[in-house]
Amino acid sequence: MRPLAHLWDLLRSLKVETGYLIEIETAVPIRVSSFGNVSWNGELWADRMLAVSGMSRNDSAPYAPSASISLLDSDYSVTASMLRDGIVGCKVRVWRVVAHDLNAATPVLCMEAFADAMSNSKGTVKLTVVPDDGAHLMAPRERISSQDYPYLIAPGSVVKFGNGQITLMGTRL
Repeated sequence: MRPLAHLWDLLRSLKVETGYLIEIETAVPIRVSSFGNVSWNGELWADRMLAVSGMSRNDSAPYAPSASISLLDSDYSVTASMLRDGIVGCKVRVWRVVAHDLNAATPVLCMEAFADAMSNSKGTVKLTVVPDDGAHLMAPRERISSQDYPYLIAPGSVVKFGNGQITLMGTRL
């Protein structure tokens, strides 16, 4: 009976943790870790209490229609950054790490997504993300206007080339 007790103690001592590294590409990227303050992939990842839910991956449906990321933000720095830079349409990457320690493991990219909505309640930011697979992108992520592209030629303009000319016509959507 003693060898089984020894094996049980050994198994209990092997504590394997699952953690996440999350990168949100705002103007100043937000990089958070559930492993404490770490340096990985040449970047510094700040310690935040975080939770990821709704994320699934299998052969029939590569990603869930949406996932949620909750971050503890007691100093409101993440909220301020997201509100300042605008969060909708920002790229979000989630890496999963299963190990005793981040240095001994290789994080696995488990989701690339776009931020779709954000809420803040009592110091916790909840971010809803949709997969970066094109199927869930229902609206443009950027608005384009003539002020953004002053070199666009207006409808009705005449473009001359060689001995010919073309009159540009507007289209109705």
